[in-house]
Amino acid sequence: MKAVRIAQGLTMQQVADAAGLSKGYLSRLERDAVSPTVSTLMVLCHTLRIEASDLLSEEVTEIVSKGQIVVGTSSKQGINHSLLTPSTTKSVTVTHTELEPGASPGDELYPTFCDTQTAYVLNGKVEILFSNRKVKLTAGQAITFAGREPHSYRNPDENQGAEVIWVLVPAVGR
Repeated sequence: MKAVRIAQGLTMQQVADAAGLSKGYLSRLERDAVSPTVSTLMVLCHTLRIEASDLLSEEVTEIVSKGQIVVGTSSKQGINHSLLTPSTTKSVTVTHTELEPGASPGDELYPTFCDTQTAYVLNGKVEILFSNRKVKLTAGQAITFAGREPHSYRNPDENQGAEVIWVLVPAVGR
């Protein structure tokens, strides 16, 4: 629970106040010194905007190889997406995207319905397009932005492919 609170940028006092609990009680919960009642657990989950099952289940440790889980490919667009996180992971989605020279999913901007999204360029050049700006990235550069912000991307180089690692928090489509 503490990791979720911190990941959301909330203080212990903010969560305690929103949930109608004392800061001391929340501190003991986070240290596993006490066990919450079912109703307290439900209030905390509502406060943190998570499901109770997220706190009660452990994520699986699994090795995933590039290309093992292909989540989208379009030869027409020249883009191939491979999922790098197991489908059971709820906290983060990591994908590897390969873009052929000049490839783009299109001009339409779209949100990804996650809190935070990061794009890291492994090689080549990538432009991230927003409604009010265009950000040019080269190998070794990254950008982090609100996942709900409508955007698109493209490989502006007509001669060289590009590769991007995308990190979405929390996981999308799980």
